[in-house]
Amino acid sequence: MIQAEDRGENSWNASYPLGGNLWSDYHGSDDYQGPEQNVLGADGFGDLPYEIDSSSLDRYPIMGDQVRQISIIDKALNPTQARVGDDIKVTVRMEALYDLNQLTVRAYQSGEEAKGYGRLVASGDAYQGSFSTALLDPGEYDLVLRVNDVRGFELEETLGSFSVTPRS
Repeated sequence: MIQAEDRGENSWNASYPLGGNLWSDYHGSDDYQGPEQNVLGADGFGDLPYEIDSSSLDRYPIMGDQVRQISIIDKALNPTQARVGDDIKVTVRMEALYDLNQLTVRAYQSGEEAKGYGRLVASGDAYQGSFSTALLDPGEYDLVLRVNDVRGFELEETLGSFSVTPRS
């Protein structure tokens, strides 16, 4: 891993609470929160700025345990064997530190993105939607979830596999 290089006087963080960057060699603590990091309580940012060089700081370095901002708790695809034109119901339970913006699913065949996509929307404690197989050729596919949150963190993860057979 290579650290960023700074050849001038730069700003390395957004304003609070958007924050800064993850630095592999930052070993600070997170006991305080707020724009001045002076209010008791953790917020995911280091309490002391990360010094890049004598003229540049990251005022809100991200703590290492904050790397996985978004994670999947549970997932389901139904059915996993469909005919061309069928919908596959997708249900995902997510855990996220910040509000989620957009959740989409796309199919991949042999690592190549296939036609079509589906959107998932909040439904109780899960996100649900469907993916139509109408544009797919018969074969085996992986369904991949893409999600981002309000702070720009992203997750892309395979939810599972399904097969599509011709309509008889």
